Amino acid sequence: MNLHNWRNVISQVREKLAKQLRGGNPSVETVAMALNMTSRTLQRKLKDANTSHKILLEDMRKKLAKHYLENKNLGVSEVAYLLGYSEPSVFHRAFKRWFDRTPAELREQ
Repeated sequence: MNLHNWRNVISQVREKLAKQLRGGNPSVETVAMALNMTSRTLQRKLKDANTSHKILLEDMRKKLAKHYLENKNLGVSEVAYLLGYSEPSVFHRAFKRWFDRTPAELREQ
């Protein structure tokens, strides 16, 4: 697979993740179905592009977390829901791992 195809697949996966993320945890199966391919084919294409569903999902969540928290009208629980976390505490731990601070500490800055 050439560079253009890798970027295209990654772009398509990111688009599907963004749409499926809100209130849910978009599995590799649901993303693959949305792209009209098997989960194995999607995993293979992502591996060829030196990435994975898990990496792209975490990257999307990290980027959106910071963006959503800049909106002071959204509570941390709402942000956790928008990012597909079942519990705010799980989001809180992930955020601390990503940014080495809590969501509240980010908002204070």
